[in-house]
Amino acid sequence: MNSIAEINSACDCLPLAREVIDRKLDDGAPAKAFALLKSREHLFAKTPVFVAIDDAKSMLAIIAAVEALAQLEGYKNEVFTRAGIDAKIAAQNKTQGLFMGYDFHLSPGGPKLIEVNTNAGGAFLVSNLLRAVGPDLSCCYNSRVHNAVVNPDGMDGFMVDMFGREWAAAGRISALKTVAIVDEQPQEQYLYPELLMAKQLLESQGIKTIIADPSELEYKNGGLYAGALKIDLLYNRLTDFDLSEARNMSIRQAHAAGDIVLSPAPLHHAVYADKRNLILFGDDAKLKAWGLGPQHRRALAGVPKTRTLTPDNADELWAVRKKYFFKPKDGYGSKAAYRGSKITKKVWTQISGGTHVAQEFVPPPVRLVKLKDGPVKLKFDLRIYTYAGEAFAMAARVYQGQTTNFRTRGGGFAPVIHMQDGR
Repeated sequence: MNSIAEINSACDCLPLAREVIDRKLDDGAPAKAFALLKSREHLFAKTPVFVAIDDAKSMLAIIAAVEALAQLEGYKNEVFTRAGIDAKIAAQNKTQGLFMGYDFHLSPGGPKLIEVNTNAGGAFLVSNLLRAVGPDLSCCYNSRVHNAVVNPDGMDGFMVDMFGREWAAAGRISALKTVAIVDEQPQEQYLYPELLMAKQLLESQGIKTIIADPSELEYKNGGLYAGALKIDLLYNRLTDFDLSEARNMSIRQAHAAGDIVLSPAPLHHAVYADKRNLILFGDDAKLKAWGLGPQHRRALAGVPKTRTLTPDNADELWAVRKKYFFKPKDGYGSKAAYRGSKITKKVWTQISGGTHVAQEFVPPPVRLVKLKDGPVKLKFDLRIYTYAGEAFAMAARVYQGQTTNFRTRGGGFAPVIHMQDGR
């Protein structure tokens, strides 16, 4: 009998050949996207990752608990007040936020929710990757590829439907006609190929789609325009989560006036992705007072304990820093995030003024990866993509280093094989 952790760290019977993935991607990806994908050597891992069915169920239970909490007035009032968002105005916004991402580490005590992300990248790439490796992938442990709700062939339909559902949730009755995918200097982004995939997919359904930098947008005549094109829905990939930067003024104005459907919006980040929410997820007294049920409160025990790092507790936390991972409260990706055991006194002085949270460190699990010059053990995390609380895809990100990246030989996005523990 082998545990899933033992299989991940010892089994290398399922290497994934990048040339096979590329060959299959070439059939469906836009030509420009495919050319860029081939140049991103470490975008797709050379192995799948194994996950126990029970762990998958636990992760979905944690997600359900966060989603239930996000509906409670007491919780929303607290996070909106903190973010400077008018709760009454926010209550009029019924959108859910496109491409939520819940990131987990597996541990002996069950999966742990490391963070929640709005505008989580990679879903379009994962959809293509899963189709490329095939839904019947199996290995010597007689397992199968897992997808949280739909099979790989259904993911594209789900994602297109998301845009329509978000448009309708905003109270729009007419058909969705135009979408702008907006990011800062989008052609310079590492995941630009997936923006091209998104554009192709939406346009295949008759939705005019552009990819734009915020500087290309103008708020005028009661609408947000890219040149002469009026935008219906803006798929927001920006990391200026509250739209406070001057270059995003047109988007901010159009959103405030209700003249654009913006998703994800600042309120989605406030409710889900602000790292200080991790502190609230572990405050059982508040959860109970807000009315969160016992089943959901038990599920949130799967969130590592998190604290704010402040000048008042900086000395205390410095003494036990090796037990923590430090993240900026409004950060994203791995920017300005530090493993406590690696942090320097100089960096500590910079981050201990209230900008960061301290989360109990949960070591990432490891996966054995077969490379040409021999096997290596790499770290991985798991990302579950959701919309309106519905999980529609799961993928692993395989890497080496302090945080996830796409610079590791053998690393990148990986399909997840779902199997019974101990089988």
